[in-house]
Amino acid sequence: MSHNETELKAAKQARAAHARTRIAAAKVKRDKLKAAKQARAAHARSAKKTSQHPPSVVSSRLTEDADAKA
Repeated sequence: MSHNETELKAAKQARAAHARTRIAAAKVKRDKLKAAKQARAAHARSAKKTSQHPPSVVSSRLTEDADAKA
């Protein structure tokens, strides 16, 4: 194999390695964004469940909690 062919082969391997790295990094980023989206959705569901009570019930619970802590 000539010197030029060796360089071409090395360059091809470097491009392939770089592509694999980029693909792996993109997957990590996608997974991170997906986890954040799921966390936001879970928080929104949780907040929605707690906000279904009438305001008077919520305020009385807050007062009870404050009295219990005092």
